[in-house]
Amino acid sequence: MRVSVLTVIALAVLVRLCPGEQSARCAQVNCLASSLPLPMLKDMIKTLKSISKPWPSDSRRHKRYLPKFYIKKLNIADINKMLGIYEDHVFKKLWSNDIDYPERFIHSFYRLRVSVEHCKHNSQAEFTRYARKKIKGMEEAFKKLHSDELSKAAGDFETILRWISLYTDKKLSHSKC
Repeated sequence: MRVSVLTVIALAVLVRLCPGEQSARCAQVNCLASSLPLPMLKDMIKTLKSISKPWPSDSRRHKRYLPKFYIKKLNIADINKMLGIYEDHVFKKLWSNDIDYPERFIHSFYRLRVSVEHCKHNSQAEFTRYARKKIKGMEEAFKKLHSDELSKAAGDFETILRWISLYTDKKLSHSKC
């Protein structure tokens, strides 16, 4: 009886002291917070609002281009994949169609992309099982976008920027670092 109680207590202490998912998440949060200034994200959001076209009043007005995610379950690899999807299937098509994006937004997007990629490699993060299927569905949907839907999808990029700012916010309870 005493041996089993001591074994349970020893295992509980080991689990508590071993670095696990929480410390890996803290490393990702700290890396992103140190490499991405909040004013840059706010400037990107402001630029997106001024560039993206207003929603037309058609039957597909309420179509979501991004799947619903629970931000606490995302990690840096998931965010990196979403940025890659946006780059490949939305922004490159818009930029090739001579849509007038300010040079500062393009520079900020690539800085964001490089910073997230750097933090992903430093923490050796992999896709979460939670987001894998949703991100795959998102990529398939973005591949099928027509040119008139690209600006709407670009407007939804604001949501990802808000997720990144929430992800790096140390005041939130999910990132107790």
